[in-house]
Amino acid sequence: MTFSAILFTLLSAVCHASWNLLSKSRGVDPTAFLRRALWYSMLLYAPLFFAAQFWIVYTPIYLLLALFSGICTGLFFFFLARAYQSGDVSFAYPVSRAFPILVVTWAGLFLGELPGCMALIGIVLIVAGCFFLPISSLRSDLTAGHFFNSCSGWALLSALVISIASVLDKYAAIRMPSDEGASGIITRVAYVYLQNTVSFAVMVLATRKMIAGGTPVRRSRAIAAGILFLISYSLIIFAFSRGKAGYIVSLRQLSIVLTTLLSMFFLEKKFSPFRLAGVLVITAGIMLVALER
Repeated sequence: MTFSAILFTLLSAVCHASWNLLSKSRGVDPTAFLRRALWYSMLLYAPLFFAAQFWIVYTPIYLLLALFSGICTGLFFFFLARAYQSGDVSFAYPVSRAFPILVVTWAGLFLGELPGCMALIGIVLIVAGCFFLPISSLRSDLTAGHFFNSCSGWALLSALVISIASVLDKYAAIRMPSDEGASGIITRVAYVYLQNTVSFAVMVLATRKMIAGGTPVRRSRAIAAGILFLISYSLIIFAFSRGKAGYIVSLRQLSIVLTTLLSMFFLEKKFSPFRLAGVLVITAGIMLVALER
C-alpha cells in the first residue's frame, strides 16, 4: 500500500470511530441520532455542492453507483442503530465491521483484486479479532445465546450491506478522474454527498414509525457527526484510488480498536482481558495488511 493510501485510511478510521462514539453516548437514541446527523451532513455541505456543479461531470454509471452505494450505506446505518439499541457498542460495532473477508470476496470476484499472502493472513486475524471482542468471560460468554441474538443479527446485516457498498465505492473511485486536481477532488466529495443524501432518504423511510414522536438529539453532537460522516467517507474514496479495496477496508478497522477501547473505558466502563486480546489480534492483522505491497 502507498503511504498516502495508509494515511487517508487511518484518518478515516479516526473519524469513523468518533461518530460511532457520539451516536452511542448516554441518553442518545442511536436511530434518531444517525438520522439527524445525516440530515446535517446534507444541509451543511449543500451550498458548496451546488456551487461546485461546474467542475463535476456526471455519467450514468457515476449516478447509479452513488444511488446503490447510498442505499447500502443507509441500510448500514439503520441496521447498526438497531444493533446499538439491542446491545453494547463494544459488541455491536466490532461484529458490524467484521466484513473485510466479504470485501475481499466481492473484490476478487468482480474487480479481479486478489490479496497477497501476508495481507490475507492479516485480514483473517482482523475478522477473528472482531468475533473475539464480544467475549468478557469464558464462562458466561461462550454460549450460543451470547453470539446468536438480535444484536449480532443486526450487526451482521450491517456488515453485509456495507461490504457491498465498499466494493461499489471502489469501482466508482477507479472510474473517476485523477484526484490530483480540483475537479477530481470535487467529484469524489460530491459522490459522497450524493451517497449521504440517498442514505438519509433510506433512514427516513426505514425509521419513520420508530421515532414518529420525536427523540431529543443534541444539535452540536449531530452536526459534529454529520461533518465526520462526510470527511470519513470522502477520505476512503481517495484511498480507494490508491490501493486494493480489501486492504483499504481492512486497515480502516483501526476504528474498531479505537471505538472498543474508548467505549469500554468511558461509556460502558467494563474492561475485559479477552477484549484487550481481541484488540491486539486486530492490531496485528492491521499491521500485516499495511506492510503488504
